[in-house]
Amino acid sequence: REGIARHGIRNGVLMTIAPTGTTAIYYGNVSSGLEPTFGWRYFRKVLRPDGSRKEFPVVDFGFAAWCRRHGLDPATAPTDGLPDHMVTALELSVEDHLRTQAVCQAHVDASISKTINCPPDMSWEAFQAVYRLAWELDQGGGPGLPAVEALPRHGRLVWAGDFLSPLEQVAERVAAFAREGLRGHLLQILDAAEETLPYTGRVLFEGPEGEGVLLAGRAEALREDYGDALARHRQGLAAIAAAWGWTFAVHRTDRAPETALLALHRVLSA
Repeated sequence: REGIARHGIRNGVLMTIAPTGTTAIYYGNVSSGLEPTFGWRYFRKVLRPDGSRKEFPVVDFGFAAWCRRHGLDPATAPTDGLPDHMVTALELSVEDHLRTQAVCQAHVDASISKTINCPPDMSWEAFQAVYRLAWELDQGGGPGLPAVEALPRHGRLVWAGDFLSPLEQVAERVAAFAREGLRGHLLQILDAAEETLPYTGRVLFEGPEGEGVLLAGRAEALREDYGDALARHRQGLAAIAAAWGWTFAVHRTDRAPETALLALHRVLSA
């Protein structure tokens, strides 16, 4: 660490958890990266050069070690009645898989190879929820919200996004950063359609992040109420920022970014 602090580091990333299923089997089934055990004992069919297949017995390394410790033969020992912490991939829920990866990912600066075992009869809605949960876990537990992490005390935080999350979630996250002594600036970025709702007639609105769908018979009839709701939400964001001495600004994507960047420069230079 002293060397890195003095001279820097050339590596883009330092850690990853690679897909090691087949490699693990070659080395006695000792580890398969982040994957839980597929099965304690099973047969694996291997394709041979002549086109034939041969079955090989596979015994999990941890299961074999547990059996030897208890005086059992791994080849014949029963696979039921094991301790609670000894589970296979198919015994875990989808959420178990995701939350395990989320815990490990917090300490890995590159990617993690992970297989999520979903039941064959899973509905499309439930399948969508898998991706949404993975995204929320990656965001620190809430949609569109950065994870609270250790930052230099008395530093400056620039937080840019659409800020369409519930106000109470935004307030909670801002407070968490502010209590650490950070000053901040919130920059809400929306496109023109999000600002003005320019649609007319029969329109199907579909949330890209799993919020659901809304079929509007006359989209223009929603425009005034939508504008009022957006204005109230924006006032709430400004109040949240002001409560902690932070600043708040708005930028639209159909306008030149230089305006927002210059305003941000003035705020950070103050």
